[in-house]
Amino acid sequence: MFSKYFFLPFFLFVFQNVWVFSQTIKGTIKNGKGEKIIAASVIIRDSVGAEDIREFTIARNGEYAIVLQEKYERLILEIAANGYSKDYVELKNLQKDATYIRDFVLLPEEQIEEITITAEKESFSVNEDTTKFDVKGYSDGTERKIQDIIKKLPGVQVNEKTGEIKYKNKSIETIKLDGDDLFGANYSIGSRNINVNMVEQIQAIENYSENPLLKGIENSDKVILNLKLKKGINVSGDIDFGNGLMIEKRFARDVSGTILAVTKKYKSFGSLSYNNIGVNQTPFNYFDSYNYNPEQLKEKDFFAQKLIPEYGFSSVLEERRVNINQTLFGSYNQTFKLGNKTNVKSGLYYISDNIQSVQEFLGNIRLISENIQTSDLNQISKRPTSYSGDVYVKSNTSTKSLLEYKFSFKQENIFTKTNLLQNNLNRFESELYSKDFFYKQAFSPPTKFLV
Repeated sequence: MFSKYFFLPFFLFVFQNVWVFSQTIKGTIKNGKGEKIIAASVIIRDSVGAEDIREFTIARNGEYAIVLQEKYERLILEIAANGYSKDYVELKNLQKDATYIRDFVLLPEEQIEEITITAEKESFSVNEDTTKFDVKGYSDGTERKIQDIIKKLPGVQVNEKTGEIKYKNKSIETIKLDGDDLFGANYSIGSRNINVNMVEQIQAIENYSENPLLKGIENSDKVILNLKLKKGINVSGDIDFGNGLMIEKRFARDVSGTILAVTKKYKSFGSLSYNNIGVNQTPFNYFDSYNYNPEQLKEKDFFAQKLIPEYGFSSVLEERRVNINQTLFGSYNQTFKLGNKTNVKSGLYYISDNIQSVQEFLGNIRLISENIQTSDLNQISKRPTSYSGDVYVKSNTSTKSLLEYKFSFKQENIFTKTNLLQNNLNRFESELYSKDFFYKQAFSPPTKFLV
């Protein structure tokens, strides 16, 4: 008997303590039309955005009641239901033994319309040693020549003065047309004159071997560019004509024309241009004699050293703004196949120019008792004329042997006249006339390769 009366009061005491200090929250949950929401989650949190859930219950048929298991002075009451936006309320200064009524009206979640995302095709792709660039992906409609696109390609640098092109800091060997080499080291003829509308894709080919028998055997770090022409091009060309008036009331002209012929066994590219607006569309740079083009860099060890160096113009301004020229340039490059084993490539080039420069320097030296003024008026005229050509014959005499013949020549005449007037008193004049003839040929007999 004693044990029964002892435990019963203790149980009642504990039960009464829990009941006395309970906190209750209840209410209704409806939608915007006043209809009860069948099921909803009732969540107790410490603060808005808190990840931890302190207490939780489910509301049925639009009604809920939650007896809190802990004592709170403040809390966040959050209501969530499928298809509705969440709602919450903050309750503060909660009493120990109190019931709080909070009714909720949930609004439907905003319906997000289906969105179709169409991603543009990558403008380039990589396949082993070849990186392919789609011309359309790098064009904004302002480009005229293919060099305008080449300059935009990632990893490519173009020297505007010499026409040299580098890919990943390596000078390229040449620019091919559909796998055929028309230009050799004079590839700037193609890059500066081929119309951008003729080309579909530009390919950068690394680890290039000029000898196809050594492909995969030779440890080469050479790089070339290959222009993939648009399909259906057999004969194509363009003519550009620009005319204007300079400040000196002289006519400004920029005229150029190109023609491209493509067949299965024959490709050719011809260009003819004239301008007097300081634009250089040739592989030769007579304005700046100290910058060599890619062909000159390869052959400079064979050139005769001039005892009197040619005059090179210099200016702090951009070259085309100070280059007073009259450049006439023509070129014709072709490659064709003789049978299935022999390939012939040839090129002819002509350029004449009349480059003029007038520079005046004024100085003022201020002393205590007087000012001294100085002046230099320097007038230079440079008239280069050049004829050049090259032939390259390659024949696979067998599946493991190759015969090569290379021939090139260049005739260059330059007349330079300078006139210097100092302080309007002393005049110095000089005339330099130079003639240079270069001739080179090389024959490689059939060489067998163990492949």
